[in-house]
Amino acid sequence: MSVDDYDDSDNDKHPSHVNISTHSKKRPKKRTIPRQITVSPTELAFSKALDIDFKINPDYLSKGNQSLEKKIHSILPSTINIEESRMIALQMYKIISIELVQSLWNIYQKSCTGNLQSTLSISHMDDKIDTKICPTEIKSYMKLCKLQSEKNDIHPYLTFVNHCLHEFKDQSGHYRKELNMKAGRLVGYTRSLEYVIEKFVQQGLICKRIEIDREIALVQYHYTDVLLKRTFLTQNPNENQIKAVKHLCKLQYNQEMTRHEANFLKQQIPNYIASHPFEKEQSIGQFPLLNDINDAILRQQLYKQYKDTAEQARNKMMNIYLECAETQRDQCQQKYNIEMKQLWDNEKTLPSELRLTTMMKNIIEQRAANIKARIECLYKFKIQLHQMKPNIQ
Repeated sequence: MSVDDYDDSDNDKHPSHVNISTHSKKRPKKRTIPRQITVSPTELAFSKALDIDFKINPDYLSKGNQSLEKKIHSILPSTINIEESRMIALQMYKIISIELVQSLWNIYQKSCTGNLQSTLSISHMDDKIDTKICPTEIKSYMKLCKLQSEKNDIHPYLTFVNHCLHEFKDQSGHYRKELNMKAGRLVGYTRSLEYVIEKFVQQGLICKRIEIDREIALVQYHYTDVLLKRTFLTQNPNENQIKAVKHLCKLQYNQEMTRHEANFLKQQIPNYIASHPFEKEQSIGQFPLLNDINDAILRQQLYKQYKDTAEQARNKMMNIYLECAETQRDQCQQKYNIEMKQLWDNEKTLPSELRLTTMMKNIIEQRAANIKARIECLYKFKIQLHQMKPNIQ
């Protein structure tokens, strides 16, 4: 049995969908990957990794947003050309965005070449174990591009990653040349202005940076998990043992996810309610019937009742949401405990040659530790993003 047959990796997010035009004809498998790509890897990577389209300017750098203008004029003379400064900011935005995606794809490359640092010091790992592992995200990219690859052949994936990294480098170089040209034409452009604009652009991309750091961490945890699976298979487990471990890992994943989600909601719901008070009519919308009442006192009394009712309904809904999450957490915890006990009880009844060895148990414990750390990491970044974007639920 190959490690792919033993794949029980968990998806921590739903992949975004990207429309890609491809040729319908089948191509020879030996044809190089770059010649088969019919969509810019930069566009594809930004769509999936950062949800960025360079054809659309970000809101904080658009002409309708005066934040950049205020930032520049707060420390520099008002004679500086704001629109030319904005063009420079947009070039920096593209360069920094590419660097963010490059940092993620460098991790993809290390995973494909077997040079990625594991999140655990894996004990009893055979030197003959293949450490070259294709991240699930790269497999997804390949499918989107309708590119063929043998199930256990890492080379097409690595070729694809290298090709994309090469395009990122070329694209970044192109934008840097444009940046230098625009900066050279701007009267009054100094190192101080460059620093101010760059810091402003980076601040607008801080959430994107957190998202990339999260993706890098998840690739590392996936890498460790696959190494542990491969190590487990070297112990020659039987089919029942493989199925049991796969099932237990899934149960633990669900247990950890529901536990962290319940804790997250318990922490964030009070913060959400406190930061969204019903103090203005606009916060709960206009009620035409109230507006038609001429008596100001009566209109105010009815509005207060309307507001109180809406506030109570919202709070009740939030509490029900939390109760459901806690119920699901308790059910997953109970199921995990029952099935763990059943596993070890069954182990005692098996002949010695069919029992899990000490080394197998050690690997199972390491997988459990990796799953736990993975979910903790996932929610650490979720909390960071929630704090950065308090109005996005």
